[in-house]
Formats: sequence, C-alpha cells, structure tokens
Amino acid sequence: MTHYRTLSPFWGEEYTLHVQRNFFALSVYVFDEDLRYDDVIGKVTLTKKELVRDYSAGDERWFPLEKVTKDSEVSGEVRLEFNLSETKLDIKIAEARDLAAKDKTGSSDPYGILTLGSNSFQTEVRKQTRFPKWNAVTTLPVPANSADQVVTLTLWDRDMVGKDEFMGVVSFSLKKLEKRVQYNQWFWIYPRDVIGHQAAGSIRLKIRYVTASILPSPVYEPLINLLIEEVDGFTAGKLSTGITPLALLEEAMVDRMEMSYMLVRVFLGKGKIEGLLTMLCTLEAKKSSGETVFRDNSLAAKCLEQYLKITGTLYLQSVLGKVIKKIYRENRYCEMDRAKISKTILNKEYVVRQSTRHIRRYMVDIVQSIQQSKSACPFGIRKICSMIFELVKKTFPEQVDLPYVTVSSFVFLKFFVPGIMNPKLSYLNSHHPNIRISRTLMLCAKLMQQIGNMSTQPCKESFMIPLLSFVEQQTDHIRHFITGLVTIYKCSRPPAKMTHPSQSLFTMTTIILSGWADKYRTRFGNTEKVRVFKRRFFSLSYAALSFGTKESGQKMSCSKLIAINDIISVERVDKYVFGHKYIIQILISKSSTDLPFALYMKLKTLNEVTEWISSLRKTCSKNTNHLNFYHPGDHGGKRWSCCSARGLTEQGCSKTHRSIILGDWRDPLNSDAEIQTIFCQLYNAKDCLRSKYLKSERLRHARSAAGDLNFTKFTADLAPDQRQRTRSVVNRRPFLKRSKKANMSTRAKMMSTTDQLGVTSMTTPGLIEQSSLEIPSRNLSVKIQRKSASLEYQTDTHDQPGEGIIEPIVTGKPAITRLLRVLSQIEEAHSGDTPITPK
Repeated sequence: MTHYRTLSPFWGEEYTLHVQRNFFALSVYVFDEDLRYDDVIGKVTLTKKELVRDYSAGDERWFPLEKVTKDSEVSGEVRLEFNLSETKLDIKIAEARDLAAKDKTGSSDPYGILTLGSNSFQTEVRKQTRFPKWNAVTTLPVPANSADQVVTLTLWDRDMVGKDEFMGVVSFSLKKLEKRVQYNQWFWIYPRDVIGHQAAGSIRLKIRYVTASILPSPVYEPLINLLIEEVDGFTAGKLSTGITPLALLEEAMVDRMEMSYMLVRVFLGKGKIEGLLTMLCTLEAKKSSGETVFRDNSLAAKCLEQYLKITGTLYLQSVLGKVIKKIYRENRYCEMDRAKISKTILNKEYVVRQSTRHIRRYMVDIVQSIQQSKSACPFGIRKICSMIFELVKKTFPEQVDLPYVTVSSFVFLKFFVPGIMNPKLSYLNSHHPNIRISRTLMLCAKLMQQIGNMSTQPCKESFMIPLLSFVEQQTDHIRHFITGLVTIYKCSRPPAKMTHPSQSLFTMTTIILSGWADKYRTRFGNTEKVRVFKRRFFSLSYAALSFGTKESGQKMSCSKLIAINDIISVERVDKYVFGHKYIIQILISKSSTDLPFALYMKLKTLNEVTEWISSLRKTCSKNTNHLNFYHPGDHGGKRWSCCSARGLTEQGCSKTHRSIILGDWRDPLNSDAEIQTIFCQLYNAKDCLRSKYLKSERLRHARSAAGDLNFTKFTADLAPDQRQRTRSVVNRRPFLKRSKKANMSTRAKMMSTTDQLGVTSMTTPGLIEQSSLEIPSRNLSVKIQRKSASLEYQTDTHDQPGEGIIEPIVTGKPAITRLLRVLSQIEEAHSGDTPITPK
C-alpha cells in the first residue's frame, strides 16, 4: 500500500508466507512510487540462519534500511561438476539460472572467473540471457596445502561501456571434498562480503518464523483418532468427564487463537466439526451462567469464532462488501462526540446532525443486507446457530430471550462487528481505512454491537443516545432474522461434496476470486509480432477459471472456461517481456501429447499479482500434471526471450514455484500440517502434564481413569468393618514387611487376609475375574483384573513406616497415558528429521 506525501508511513500489513525449505534469505524492500519507475529507498535482509536463531518465537523490532547497491542485488544458482584428485581439480562450469538482470532490457551478458590459489580460468560471455549455458571444462592444479584452499567462482556482467558489473560469487572448500568422487550439484549465488551502507530511515517489523517437518499421514493418525474418539463418544451419547484429550490440549495451549484455528481445520477435514462444536458448547453451557455463556476465553468460544472466520468469509463479503465500499468511496467526516470535533469547526451541532444522518443511513443498509441474507448464509453456520439456540433454550428454560441473545452475540459480535471494524483483515477491502473512514466504521461497529446485544438499555456513550431509537426499532427485526436463521431443515440443504477432501470448505462452483484484468491467449510458437491484450472479467472457482466481457459469469460460453485440472503451472513473467511488470502466465495442457498454450493476465498492482498467483496455486494443488520447469519469457517464433533457446518444446530454464503462496482464508485443508502444529504444542507441554497428572496425586487420577472399577459395588456384600479394611488397600500407605508369596482363587465371596501385613484382598461373584497378591522381598504388587478394564498398583516398600508410595501402572489407557504414548511415537518418527518446532 502506498502512503502519499509522508516520511513516517504506517502500513499495518500482515502476511503469512509459505516458503520452500531451501530458501536462502528474506528481503523487505521500501520503494518510492513514481509515475514511470519506482525508486528503491532501502531494504532489510534476513538470512534463514538469522530467522531460525532469533525469530522462532517471534519478535518485533526496528531495522535500519540498507542502501541497495549493485553488489548486493544478486540471485540465482550455478551448476558445477568436479572431481578432486591428489594433484588436480577437474571442474566443469555447466550452467546458471535465474541470474539478476543487470541491463535495462531485463537481461545480462554473464561470464565467470574460476579461481583456485594463484590459478584462474575465465568462461566465454553469453549474450542477453539470465540462463547461460557455458559447459566450460578446465583443470586446475591443487597446491600442496590443499586443505586450506577455497575454490571461488565469480560471475560478472559484460558491459560495452564502463566496468563490468558484479553478479555474485560461489565458493567451497577443498577439505570438505572426498577424493576421486564425481560431484554434480547446484550452488546458491551469494553477494559480496561488504559492509552495508545505511540508508535514511528504518522500518519496524514483527516476524515469526515457524519451521515444521511434516511427516506422512499415518504417523499422525493415532493423535487424530485420540482427539476424535472423545467427540465420537459424545455423539453416541457418552459424555466424557475428568481428564480428556481436549481438556489436556486446552491446558497445553500457549496461543489459543492459533490452536483453536488448527483444531477447527483438523475437524473440518475429517468431517467432525459439528460434533466438536456441539460437545464444546454443551460442556461450556453446563459450567457457565446465562449472562456469560460463550463470551469468555474458553476453547469453545475460540473454536466458534475461528469456525466463523474460516467458513463465513464469502458470506461476510456478500453481506457487507457493498456497504464497506460505499463508506470508503464517500469518505465522509462523521463524528458524534462533540469533544472530538475539531476546534476549527464552529458549528458543532451541524456536524453532529449530519454525522447522525450518515451513520443511520449506513446502518440501514447494513441491517437490511443482513436480514436479506438468511438463505445465503452457509449451511454449516446455520446448523451451528440452531444447535446453540436449542442448547441454551434447554439449559436455561427460565430465560426466554437468552437463546436469541446468545445466537445474536455469536453472529453479530464475533462475525459482523469485527468485519466492520477492520475490513482489511476481514478481506472486505484491500486497503486499511484512513482516519475518517476508521472513525465512521468505529461508530457503525458500536451501533452494531448494541443491536447484537438486543438491549434497549441506554448506550455507554452519551453521544450515541440519538441513535437509541434506531436500535430499539431493530430488535424485532433481529429476532425475526435469528428465527429464520436457526430454522434450517425445512429451507436449506447441505452443500454438495467436494472432489478432494482438502477442498471441503467450498463447493465446486463457489467463486473464490474474481476481478478485471487484461488477457492475451496464445499457443507456444505463435509468430504474432503484436500482442493485443483485451479487457476481460475473470472468475475463479474450484471447477474452472472463466473469463468474459461481462461481470456476471452466468452468460459465459463454454469456450471461455478453462478446467482447473488442465492448468499445469502458474508463474510470473519477466517484467521486460511485454513492457509491463505485473503480468502472470497460466500454462494449460489438456493432454500430455498436445502442445501447451499460455494465458497471460495483465494486472494493475503487485497485490493483485500475489493474490491471483496464490489462489490459482491453491486451487491446482491436487493436480498431478505439474510442470517442474518453465520459461519466464516469451517465444516469438524464433527463440525464447529468457534463455535464447530455439526449440518450442525444450525444457524450461527456470524452476516452478508452486509451493510458494500467501496464507489466507482460501488455504486448502491440510490435516498433516495442522495436526503437526497441535503436536508441537502438546510436545512442549508434555513434561508439565506428566508432572501434574502422573507424579502428584497419582492414585486419585488412576482410580478416575479406571472409573468402571466401582469400589462401592466391590464391597457391597461385606460387613461394615470388612468394608473399611478393604478400602485401606488403596486409600492408605501401609507399612509393609518382607513376607512370602500368596495366590488366591477366583469367584469367592471373600478371600483370606494376611493379618501380619494388614492388607485384605477379596472378590465378589461375577465382578472380578482374577485376583492375586504378590509380596516379594522389596515391593508389593496388587493386581485386579476385569473383563472390561484393569488396574494395577505397584507399591515400593522401605524400611521406615509410611514411605511406601503407590504408583499406578494403568492398562485401561486413560487420556494422559495414551496421549504421552502417542507423543512419544511421533517424537520417534521425527528423529533424524528436522527439529520439532521450538516453543
């Protein structure tokens, strides 16, 4: 976003960038926008090592801007083949790709100089290409002290006038090479080790670098099943109590927003989201009062909020999009608080009256748009609203209005109000609002919050009193809207299923991105000298990419539809190919035998380029016919403009980048990546969970885990004095002496006692299958087995009374034991791979 006529801009932009694991550095550039060419003010560069070391937990700081010099602007890779012997180094400088453009034409004239000790070798110059192929072979003698020698390849751009420009350097040490081994590999090109010159100014960045090693899906299945079992049990009518996997996850959460987001996406991908939200809401309603239900910072409230954001973005755009654009376009000065009106304005009452009129007009449009959107609301959201309505109605029957207030708070306060307050983060507008628009949106949000609360009480701010009558008028309308929203089974049907599970958020015909762009469509080898771009309206869905002359996509012919399965690559075009720097190419092939053709889209801004590329790559993520290499230039009938290759079907000169995308609400569901994030949170908290639930009060939690072993039924047929002695086995730490071993039979009413030990063991007919009492020299083991569950106690004895500590060895697999076991299994699978995400 460009801020005009200022030296202290505030952007407030937030991006999530998915990058390949083998990237070298992250750079942030600051430009000065001009009519023809934008000037670079400065840049900040952070290498991957710095990101891993300093920003794994996130950090915010000021960075000085460095001047952008020719020596610092390098890019690309070079391929070398070499073989080291005792006396010589045989090396071949094969090729390079994606070199920096040093000429104004967008190309370069590269050559390389190879150096080893005092010996050097220079390649030939390749004219007008960023993808040179030298295939230059040479042999360099190896000095006697070869262990300390470094091989250096420096790349230069030949200029006819002036000095040659530096393009980068590659170096490696001979001591890391094995002799008589043939090497063939690509090397990153690095800038010179020069002292950076600070430019004027600095930039404040908040960065968090997260790296995760995604394992195959079967590794995560035990953890996913452990979380789903509780939800399935609740759906079957069994409500879990005590320590549950979701309760442990809630306790281990560090960032509740992120974890609830990941949890919702995991259950969405598995088709269990309705059961999860129903269970969480039921547990929340039982422990909350009517006034605070779903309004605290609980896991249920956060999951409901994240579910709305993930599934309701398109619905929010359809409801509030036009009104938000209208507020941006009019850019009116609205201020109802007399204390905040500028002192230069004399007639403040006039400003208040005009502001009240404008706010009322905006709110009428918003409320009418919401009331008319019942049928457009996603089926999943309506079903969750119906569940909340019935749950609150059943839990608090004495409060008649509470179901309406709860659903209204859920939809308005957690969905519509945040969208009005921050249209940029809600994807309602591509720019942050200015001061005027921000104040107008704030006043509208305050009024919407009052409407969502369905309260006729006086507003907190006295300046909002003139609009109180408008709020009272909307109460019946909101009640009618909620009644229609929660009545879903007679007027709505579930959406059609997706072809891929990872795309289960949207139907095949849902438009996820649309807009105007200039298009040029050609087949490779076209000899047209003049490229004519035509203005078209593009629409992207999970079924096809369509374009036509009208904004409505209903009248588009079939010839203007491109199937998503036919798209093999989406990449940017070199900015000098068509004389425009914001052009992307979509490569299409209907079959492996046909020659592919390209569709070029000319866009206006860099943000549009990034948005279209990311959306197209996400949509095509399940295609199996991806290209690995492409040509960033154009073939005019004679040769490719990027690498000077003449063949039409030659392999591309640059690698494709299908895994580099921006993260947003269009991200397809990926249960492996999301459960890996959940695993990292649990893994970092496993020591605390083990210490809390297994090392302290172990006996109490072990009895709770084997809840079907009912000691009251166990001693029902015993006398009161015998019943008391029976409980002493598990409720006390007995003083145990060294004794012999004793075995008892099954199905007896009461077994003999060992008076000298003070320990009693007994059985009841039909309840316990086998009972044994083993007393070795140093410990006591009491084992009680049943058909449905088993519980084993092991008691270590010492010479002093009262030192016997009962530790549970649970085979009934309670939540904490199973969870720790599953975490250990995933940890073992991670061994030898990249480290687990740090705290």
